[in-house]
Amino acid sequence: MKSLSPRQSRLWLSGATAVQRGKRVGPSPSRCNQAARWFMGACLFILLAYSRTLPSQVTAPKGPEDTADSAFYAPYAVAVDCSGNIYVADTYNNRMLKETLSGGSYTQSVIVGSGLSYSSGVAVDGSGNVYIADSGNNHVLKETLSGGSYTESTVGSGLSFPYGIAVDGSGNVYIADTGNGRVVKETLSGGSYTQSVILGSGLSYPTGVAVDGSGSVYVVDSNHQRVLKETLSGGSYTLSVIVDSDLSEPRGVAVDGSGNIYVADTKNQRVLKETLSGGSYTQRTVGYGLAYPEGVAVDGSGNVYIADFENRRVVKETLSGGSYTQSTVGTGLRYPGGAAQD
Repeated sequence: MKSLSPRQSRLWLSGATAVQRGKRVGPSPSRCNQAARWFMGACLFILLAYSRTLPSQVTAPKGPEDTADSAFYAPYAVAVDCSGNIYVADTYNNRMLKETLSGGSYTQSVIVGSGLSYSSGVAVDGSGNVYIADSGNNHVLKETLSGGSYTESTVGSGLSFPYGIAVDGSGNVYIADTGNGRVVKETLSGGSYTQSVILGSGLSYPTGVAVDGSGSVYVVDSNHQRVLKETLSGGSYTLSVIVDSDLSEPRGVAVDGSGNIYVADTKNQRVLKETLSGGSYTQRTVGYGLAYPEGVAVDGSGNVYIADFENRRVVKETLSGGSYTQSTVGTGLRYPGGAAQD
């Protein structure tokens, strides 16, 4: 089968329904056979798209792989820690990479080099432990850092294609359990986790999740084209809507220390900043020249990191004096996806 272009790959993975019409064929038996095979393939594509089959249930199309070890092949998630180090889910190469920042440049190392299947989310905590939404394997991994090396364990159970992931200052983990249409919290106590459901109904394809310093949770309800907030108070959550208009297939969300929200408004090819003041939000855009940004992160200085999917790059928007300056983080990117922060 002919390899799909980046745009076609994205349509396939997101359940889009666009297909190309075939041309009329003549009476040649060989051409008729080719047309029949094409027609059956197109029908299968439409059926899969119509049912919005999750990527864990299909084989993702693959183009020619990069041969250099340092090159990314379809990275789909990005996180940034408090030191400015970048974590990349190099999705189709089934590995998790770390780009260590030193002297203004990055050095690449491999955190997980095998065993992953369509990893679509990553987060990092203040101790440098890395959390991976290993979507195709229907679980979340924790890579605990000690003495410069990582020890792997699993977090949670009963997940179905977990997509987005976040972690708070206490080590509690928040998961967009996409296939089950819910968001769960894994509360850490005594080295083990206890699962609870934060939002278990009313969602359609939840993809992004973030948590602020007060424990309030932000959720991208992608198919409903909105971003929700679950405000934590007295051990219970109160649901509100932050954005529910003019979005088109949003994927990622981040929150900074001031409560400002950043949304990857993917199909509108932009990133939005929702600035909080007096209990209400004021909207502006961050960045320019984006093409299907899938994820977004923000660091402690207010700098914004964007996974610019179709431009095959991750950009950093450095905040200074209320305005942003854009630069590119890393090289050799293919299909960068979601982003998160510690």
